Amino acid sequence: MLDEMLMHIRDQSRIIACGAISSYNQKQPYRIKNYSRIIIKRALIQGFIYFDYAKEFPRAIMHLAKMMADGKLKYSIDLRKGLD
Repeated sequence: MLDEMLMHIRDQSRIIACGAISSYNQKQPYRIKNYSRIIIKRALIQGFIYFDYAKEFPRAIMHLAKMMADGKLKYSIDLRKGLD
């Protein structure tokens, strides 16, 4: 998916890299095939780990709770038991 996305980026693109769980147990690590597109488009790829923002969690939780109370943020729960 990253390789396809790189074919469609604009000049000066900023790409956030977050998570790689689908490749954790693979014997061969993923290799970017369209690496040159990053250079051609002068793009920036930066990793993101949510714990980098741990200090902001309390404020964010309060903000999200207010949005829920105001009806601006909605959620749904899909709870299932067992494995099929």
